[in-house]
Amino acid sequence: MTAFSRRRVLSAAVVGAWAPQVYSPALSEREPLPAALLELIDDECSARYLGRRYLYCRGDTCTNRYALAAEIVNRPERDRWIAADVGLRRKLLAERVSSDFAEDRVVTIDGWVLAETEAKLCALAELPHT
Repeated sequence: MTAFSRRRVLSAAVVGAWAPQVYSPALSEREPLPAALLELIDDECSARYLGRRYLYCRGDTCTNRYALAAEIVNRPERDRWIAADVGLRRKLLAERVSSDFAEDRVVTIDGWVLAETEAKLCALAELPHT
């Protein structure tokens, strides 16, 4: 198994550039919020690994991408996140992650301490695309 460092995984999974293998135009039309969030993921493999571990650790059987996306971005902010370009979404994500750490909304996955927002975004990549 490949060794993952926290910095490598998080920078690749959360802060990276748009990943065409995760993004689907059909998904974008049906569910614009999950698609907008998935554009923030660069390394799908790392994100899916963390997402799978997060879902397992929280004992979740969630399979609804839209419900999980709604946990990341609350209803009043939804349209802003969808309309924003990727650069602004990254900024909004960084603010959300900072807020999570400041308010102790963190989870530990395999010894790594992650903001809940980071973990949920990774879980979103792990859920089925249909």
